[in-house]
Amino acid sequence: MSTDSAIRWTHRALPLVTGCDYEGPGCRSCYAPRWAYRFSHHPNAQLAARYQGTVAKTASSRIVWTGHVRYNDQVLHTLLLVSRRKQLRWFISRDGDLFHSQVTDAQIARVFAAALLRPDQQLILLTKRATRARSFLADPGSAALIQDEARRLLEEVPEKKRCLLAQHRLQEFGTSNSILPMANVVVGFSAEDQRRFDERWVEFREIAAAGWMIATSAEPLLRPLLLPSDYLALGDRVWLIVGGESGPTARPVHPAWLRSLRDQCVPAGVLFFVKQWGVFTEVALAGAVQANILAGTTTEELVGYARDCIVVWPDGRSAVPERSAPWWAAQRFGADRETVRPGEGAVLMRRVGVASAGYLLDGQDWDRSPPLPAAA
Repeated sequence: MSTDSAIRWTHRALPLVTGCDYEGPGCRSCYAPRWAYRFSHHPNAQLAARYQGTVAKTASSRIVWTGHVRYNDQVLHTLLLVSRRKQLRWFISRDGDLFHSQVTDAQIARVFAAALLRPDQQLILLTKRATRARSFLADPGSAALIQDEARRLLEEVPEKKRCLLAQHRLQEFGTSNSILPMANVVVGFSAEDQRRFDERWVEFREIAAAGWMIATSAEPLLRPLLLPSDYLALGDRVWLIVGGESGPTARPVHPAWLRSLRDQCVPAGVLFFVKQWGVFTEVALAGAVQANILAGTTTEELVGYARDCIVVWPDGRSAVPERSAPWWAAQRFGADRETVRPGEGAVLMRRVGVASAGYLLDGQDWDRSPPLPAAA
């Protein structure tokens, strides 16, 4: 199974942890259960085993997590043995959460051990379990645990391949806590709305204070976000990734939300990255139609414009214009089927697919990312 990634902000993605639980509204249309179900039926038995038992199909044919989590230890060797000529960004873990309660501290430590042995590679860790992440990183015993796991990893690598690893780092640091924070590890949290951001930033504020590079994945972005001053004050020690939702039940992202985050981040020096619009794009309306929307004209007048469209308000409410789509489409978009008066700030979004929607914001590719480590 290739670890090359189509995710715009990373080069490689490792299925280290497979399986998860639902942690909020952002999980509703997550790709990972469908991905896991597909690979659990793969003809390659070794690959299928990584996903066995993590997902199930319900009577209504929905693919859901079972709550069982697997830790696929051997995939770390892919990172350890990559050529030293390649400085890459690695997303860990693509199909689960490294800080899930079923993942042990020793298993978490192995990821940081891999980072210790490969300082020329950048690791991105994203979690919804911010409390566990803070607890692990603040634990005085974590540094020694990481070094113990680094020694174990070193023993697992064939001797002729050990030249790829920075073995000297184990001797340099001894059992000191000075290995933390790690310059080549970015620790981040997901936040689909203000509530989830505020809850997780409480924990990550302490992680940032300890010197770690912080990332936030606001994808899928379901509501506007107001970033706190102490978050913005971190400048380029923060990486904010934003994006709309993909998948068959995707919800649209209002363009004003992305513009607001850009306007908050750029003056503060925060690294701002637009991953994708998702499956919806803003409809370029004729002036008269746009004026009608802003004036609050009923959306019945938009019929003909609005096939496969949805009206979205800045506060996150959405509705399918009356008669613009059948009832099943209203359910599919997670919207209310009603005649509505859009009012100020409402936009019309059309479902076109991820590739067609793209990632440009006002004609610009916002792709600022943390610099990669230097070659070892």
